[in-house]
Amino acid sequence: SFKSLTGGAEQAADMVDQLNKFAASTPYQIEGIATAARQLIASGTDIGQVTNTLKFLGDIAAASGGQIDEIASIFSKVKAKGKVELESINQLAERGIPIFKLLAEATGLPADKLGAGAVSVEQFEAVLRNMAEAGGIAEGAMLNLSQTAGGKFSTALDNLKIAGAKLGDALLPVIETLL
Repeated sequence: SFKSLTGGAEQAADMVDQLNKFAASTPYQIEGIATAARQLIASGTDIGQVTNTLKFLGDIAAASGGQIDEIASIFSKVKAKGKVELESINQLAERGIPIFKLLAEATGLPADKLGAGAVSVEQFEAVLRNMAEAGGIAEGAMLNLSQTAGGKFSTALDNLKIAGAKLGDALLPVIETLL
């Protein structure tokens, strides 16, 4: 799927390599990260910005106890639609993210006035990015979660998957010859 989304085999291989490295250093599994990356690319996120976007979305997901692909899905819908709808704000709030408070502070509008058209996509993205930056409520959340037993187990699983894929690549010529 990355071949068609990125425009070629070389770009796809580079993207998969970046995602594997990202997965190996986070508490998230490669499958969820790959789903999130596909959503971001499909919604118009520049290929060169996918990993950076995954970093702040991953911190938000870790801080809220959610999954990275869920947060990326909400973010991608906003980007694809080109507008921030109340439904998207509510979905983040339902996941324990204080998005109404943060958007109200950023826009100067009361929380009950943040409906359709009140918040630009740029403001929405800036608020989410700020959550994961220094002093933000999600700063370093992925790193903290990756230090837990569950996070270390997830990282170990991803590293095993990467090693298994490399072994499979090495054995593939022998298997093809045997077949």
